[in-house]
Amino acid sequence: MIRKLMYSMALASASLCAVAQSSFESAQDSLMSLAREWRDAGNYTEAISLYGRVKTDRARLEAADTYLEMGNVVAALERAKRMKKEDSFALKADAMLIEARCRQRQGFDHAARALYRKLARAGHAEAMFYYAAMLRAQGHLSKAEQLCQSAIRADASLTPAHCLLSEVEEQMGHRYQALLPLMRYLLMTSDQGREEQARRLLTLWRKGGVGLDVLGRRRAQEPYSEGMEAVIDSVAMAEPPAAATPQAVMEAMARRTEALLARMRDTGEDNLDFWQLSYADFLIEVYARGYTKAMIYFMFDQTYKPEVLLWLSENAGYFEDFRVWMEGRSAGL
Repeated sequence: MIRKLMYSMALASASLCAVAQSSFESAQDSLMSLAREWRDAGNYTEAISLYGRVKTDRARLEAADTYLEMGNVVAALERAKRMKKEDSFALKADAMLIEARCRQRQGFDHAARALYRKLARAGHAEAMFYYAAMLRAQGHLSKAEQLCQSAIRADASLTPAHCLLSEVEEQMGHRYQALLPLMRYLLMTSDQGREEQARRLLTLWRKGGVGLDVLGRRRAQEPYSEGMEAVIDSVAMAEPPAAATPQAVMEAMARRTEALLARMRDTGEDNLDFWQLSYADFLIEVYARGYTKAMIYFMFDQTYKPEVLLWLSENAGYFEDFRVWMEGRSAGL
């Protein structure tokens, strides 16, 4: 009887410990979520305070990143160096990335480049992105393009890499290659820069939006992409008249996007390059399912908000089908 009682007490004690541990972990998760919300809202001091109450290595790492975002490079660098001593390879790599960004911010480009290269060789997608951004700023567009593509191959969910690749391609004068990652970026993000990028999409669609590359010629080794440039020219929008309504602009965008995607579907079956596999296949599926117009209105939801809301109220079922389908495809974006 005594043994049975002692066994029951032990079980009860273990259960209480498990409940306490579960409650602690739940509270820690809640603090992490709140800290991230504060950081995303730009309330860095409050975010760092909350990170300090979370007893995990990941919280310490995100606190270092937050210091860097708020401009306190010294504090960020100090914490990143400490995190590099951890056993976890992932934590070491992320800490090294923060160190590289700190060095770049301090103007030590050689040190930053060495760290970026080391991480890139290890397949660190985010490091490839930051290195690409650095090279683009220095005018090394071809290298930046290659790194963006490598980052996207390593992690297609890295949203800023799609936007950066589009901007690099635009600088190089490659309108087809600039359009595809930009459309994908606008489908993936809710960032503050979304409105600006949607307007850039309009510019790319208009005749003369992008000319030849910096060498004054197309890349002859990519005849398929060159052919798509011609298709874009054939369906591109002229500069809209001053009286054109936002809805008229979006409707025109939808029609021309459908024309481009139809041509891509008919001519790209045997094309297995980066652009087809990373972008065209998905966009062709959007077209095949009849969701092109929903996609365009979604892309411009911040640019033409009142008009998009009105359209949504009149096409709720259609847009809901598109939204559900997109959520189901989110793992592939």
